[in-house]
Amino acid sequence: MTFKTNFLLSIFSLFISLSFFSCSQKTEQHESIQVDSEQVTTDQENIEQEAPSIFDFTYKKLTGKIGNTSIVMYLLKDSSSLSGSYTTLKDGIPLLLEGEINEDGTFKLEHVNRYNQPAVEFKGKLTEGVTISGTWKDLLTDKSAAFSLKEATDNPISLSIVNRKKENCSNVKSNQKERCTSITLNYFQVATSSPDITEKINQTIVKAICNVDFGALHFSSIDQLMNSINTPKAGQEEGYEREISTALLANDPTILSIAVHQHYYRYYVQDADDDEFYYNFNLQTGNLISLDELLVPNYTVALNQIGQEIFLQAYDPEDWDFETTKFELNRNFTITPTGLLFLFNRYELNPDVMSKLPVFIPYSKINHLIKPKGILEVWRKK
Repeated sequence: MTFKTNFLLSIFSLFISLSFFSCSQKTEQHESIQVDSEQVTTDQENIEQEAPSIFDFTYKKLTGKIGNTSIVMYLLKDSSSLSGSYTTLKDGIPLLLEGEINEDGTFKLEHVNRYNQPAVEFKGKLTEGVTISGTWKDLLTDKSAAFSLKEATDNPISLSIVNRKKENCSNVKSNQKERCTSITLNYFQVATSSPDITEKINQTIVKAICNVDFGALHFSSIDQLMNSINTPKAGQEEGYEREISTALLANDPTILSIAVHQHYYRYYVQDADDDEFYYNFNLQTGNLISLDELLVPNYTVALNQIGQEIFLQAYDPEDWDFETTKFELNRNFTITPTGLLFLFNRYELNPDVMSKLPVFIPYSKINHLIKPKGILEVWRKK
């Protein structure tokens, strides 16, 4: 081999080595900086300008039956991910759902109960005419039934989904890369026929996310919340995972009810908080709905008494002493077609309680407390 050939091969090898070293260096740097990404999915436009498909949607309201039981389902689609809730018109308690949809329209949705157990499963297929059908199954009793749902027409809003994630690995030891501090947001913004009402609702949703439950900390914007991973407070130095998401619980021409859920896992205590907060909007004004708007004056004592009776029927009375500690419903409630659902997050009612405690009060129990000609009049049980 000639000197010229050797020289050229040496130069070529050096170029390859430098290129490889440069790419490796960029990868190393990328792992040590913060990464912030945002993605918005909307049902308002088709960015790729492809032919419309029955799978190209962000939000659907569906009604139908599981066996002989009438239900309403609110379904959100973000790429291949599905989420939402369903409520039977028999008991009225909304159950959150998560799952996946395939390219052929087949899907699986699952509800996980407050004990973190998979409890309910929907398996089926989305077909033309925006109909979904398949098999519903109670995973705890193995009971199953056929279901069939169609898109509802009384759907006064549309939704867009916002996804954001930010990581900070600067305080993570080299052997603990899985412990990067991270904040993940998955929330929706609404669009109504009124720009003013739309803006008011969306501002409230953002404010709820920024103040979901951070102790003494309050954030003025989503950006400030995301950047909080750069300045950990006491106890957060070893990293944490924070996931905040929204779920749709009810949507009719007058009411929009949502849940804001937070999963917060701290590595140093190896414990997770799972909190949920409800917000009910008047779609005629964009304002939050209070209990005072729904019920007659001086309702508090009677409502708490009814709530305590239902609570003690649902949970072991021997575990609770409401003679010493007075039972009071909080203001964390959501409006459903058949009643008001209150939720105590863990530790809220008792420091020893490790799970969320829902209290569902049917309208039939508080018919005398419902304000005549008020928001709940349409759902009043005679």
